[in-house]
Amino acid sequence: MNHLEAWGRLRHNYLSSLIGSTQNNLIPPQIVAWSDPSDLLSWNVPELKTVVVKNRSVKNATHWLWLLDSPTGAHGNYDKNKSVIGVMLKPTKYSQAQ
Repeated sequence: MNHLEAWGRLRHNYLSSLIGSTQNNLIPPQIVAWSDPSDLLSWNVPELKTVVVKNRSVKNATHWLWLLDSPTGAHGNYDKNKSVIGVMLKPTKYSQAQ
């Protein structure tokens, strides 16, 4: 996490140094972290001071007997999940309220 915080500060300082940049129009970098709750290896990215973090849950696999998910499907399939791809390709404006 220290590396991500440092990256956010370096990025902010660099953009602040550019001609025409002001503190008010700097948009912080954003991480959108996807996880499938059925995947035992899933985890959330903690909140960071210099980077906006959005943790999102998604179902990547079909359930077996309504109890278990396919381990490989839950751990992967992000590249085939239409809701994940849709969010990645949709341009959004940054807002402090998000």
